Amino acid sequence: MDFYKLEATGNDFVIIQSDNNENINVKKICDRHFGIGGDGLITIDQNKKVTIYNADGSIAKMCGNGLRCLGYLLSKIYNKLDFDVFLANEKIQLSIDYQSNVTVLMPQPILLMKENEYYVQVLNNHLVILSKDIDCCVFDEYVKEKVEKEHLNVHFVQVLNRNNIKIKTYEYGVKETLSCGSGAIAAFYTLLMLDKVDEQINVISLGGSVICFFKNNQYYLKGKANLIYKGVIIDGF
Repeated sequence: MDFYKLEATGNDFVIIQSDNNENINVKKICDRHFGIGGDGLITIDQNKKVTIYNADGSIAKMCGNGLRCLGYLLSKIYNKLDFDVFLANEKIQLSIDYQSNVTVLMPQPILLMKENEYYVQVLNNHLVILSKDIDCCVFDEYVKEKVEKEHLNVHFVQVLNRNNIKIKTYEYGVKETLSCGSGAIAAFYTLLMLDKVDEQINVISLGGSVICFFKNNQYYLKGKANLIYKGVIIDGF
């Protein structure tokens, strides 16, 4: 079975074109010591139905960076710049420009507030925690337990100015990652509702920067993705 390894702001994924996922050993493929290695695995079938797995084998309802990787790969395979794919019965629009930036039209976020904490749904669940200095923030055992129990991603977010923010992420099913696309949108949406940022911002993570913007009442994630290599999965994986 052929596979592709891609990354977007350090969030790396194994992508497979497959109509049957039953025999795919996600945990073993994503293992960085005994497999290919990745934050997740993505499959796409001939009808453009997408399934996203976390590294632990659990299903991810949304992954903005994974979709950026997928959009870049599809553009290389089919020599096109626009695609519609289907994730959890949602149509997701992907577009690629000539500088290899992939833009994802993200699902409409939903903001829930609880005791001054910001819970945001972008198909998947996020907890946005504002901080004056995220470099001092640590994902302690309380945060890790919360992630596992509530199946959400936790983000420490720092506003630098109205056009730039910093973010640090701990993801359900993956642990700490270099970036999170849906988390960037969750943070942007929260800050936009609080009038702390403008309608287009740079989101700076450990893996690099992406652009989040709001246009025509819709939320977009934009940034580069890279194909690292292509290979063949042997029997046993």
